[in-house]
Amino acid sequence: INFIYIPLDLNECNAYGSCSQMCTNTDGSFTCGCVEGYVLQPDNKSCKAKNEPADRPLLLIANSETIEVLHLNGSKVSARTPVKGSSILTLDYSYREDTICWIESRDLASQLKCTKITKAGKLTDEWIINVVQYLHSDLQGLSGMCSTCSVKLLILNGESDVQQIAIDWITGNFYFLDHVSDRIFVCNQNGTVCITLIELDLSNPKAIAVDPTSGGRKLHVGHMSPVTRQSDQL
Repeated sequence: INFIYIPLDLNECNAYGSCSQMCTNTDGSFTCGCVEGYVLQPDNKSCKAKNEPADRPLLLIANSETIEVLHLNGSKVSARTPVKGSSILTLDYSYREDTICWIESRDLASQLKCTKITKAGKLTDEWIINVVQYLHSDLQGLSGMCSTCSVKLLILNGESDVQQIAIDWITGNFYFLDHVSDRIFVCNQNGTVCITLIELDLSNPKAIAVDPTSGGRKLHVGHMSPVTRQSDQL
């Protein structure tokens, strides 16, 4: 009897920290890469921001009053102020679409808004995405009373149930963290289809991040207590 030994390839990209940004598994090895605006360093692992003006990365900072686009040295590039009487709750960035999206609360409802951002950091077109799903289970029974309304994000007791979003820039889907109902739901790029993904075993969730390279199958959820960090894989 002859035996042939066939070694199994180990995917080094599955190990945290193998690469700073992008990792490509190869037969018996792996290679690291960097996203646009960064250059691979001599260690072939870490990435550093380019220093050319056209390639310099930008910082996005949001508070309740404004969204600011800044250079790394802190100088302001542009800003977007919400409608008077509104406040910004959270935002995320779509790398593929060069789009910033945020939740803006006002009175008894909130809106999911998006704007284009140029390579120079200028904010251009702005639009609203209507989200068809109510954000609190106690209010979902009212959907039949408002089937023709442009319902965005309902607020319960003056505070938006959803205060965290994450964008999968591969699929364009929006992931919402409902901290009142302790659930996560996802809507497609147009906001016309929404489904609940997780509504069990979440304890006071406060933050959410999606891994685009997994096609939205891996979410990271931050908890305040009793667990400080938890990873949920779909």
